[in-house]
Amino acid sequence: MYLKKVTQNTVTENITLPEFQNLTRYLENLDTFRDEKVLGVFDEVLSEFTNKTKRKISDRRKCKFLKVMNANGVLFRREYMELDDLYTVKFAVTEGDNLEEQNLFDEITTQALEKYQDSFVTDIDKLAKLLLQELKEELSKLDELLAHDLTAAGKVIAKARDTLKEVHPKQTSTQRLKTTLSEQVESYRQTITQTLFAEEIKESA
Repeated sequence: MYLKKVTQNTVTENITLPEFQNLTRYLENLDTFRDEKVLGVFDEVLSEFTNKTKRKISDRRKCKFLKVMNANGVLFRREYMELDDLYTVKFAVTEGDNLEEQNLFDEITTQALEKYQDSFVTDIDKLAKLLLQELKEELSKLDELLAHDLTAAGKVIAKARDTLKEVHPKQTSTQRLKTTLSEQVESYRQTITQTLFAEEIKESA
């Protein structure tokens, strides 16, 4: 309705009820529900929150919170939870627009992440972060290379694209770094392509 009002166009892509039901069942059956490490931190955060707010949260509601966390993982094309997913249940846990409770939940969650984050970093994540940091350093020198040697710059970009295809980080922060570098590489690739095309036009003129 909102999209129709602001664009005066009819929304043609809809999700059917069976598709929505299948998505719900998919989220309920994810293995993340059996991730004891994440569940332990999840319980610790909720326990501290309820102790400080003197509120009770039923097991049924907790299960609904887990579905929200799983859904966030799916949005990031993951089939597992990360500690960062805890932030997604803030507005479900707190009451209405209670800013005091929301800030408290953020504080408790941030402390939990700082406490446990290192124990969730796998060898794959460490390697992914290392490769992406090296790639970031290479790209920082690319502007100078573009001004002198387009062929060499093109080789750097080709290598960078191959590296990005091979890196599959699990941590959200590393995924964001990959996304940023991917956008940067694509921008450089377009610049090189446009420059080479302009030079070809100039030489053929």
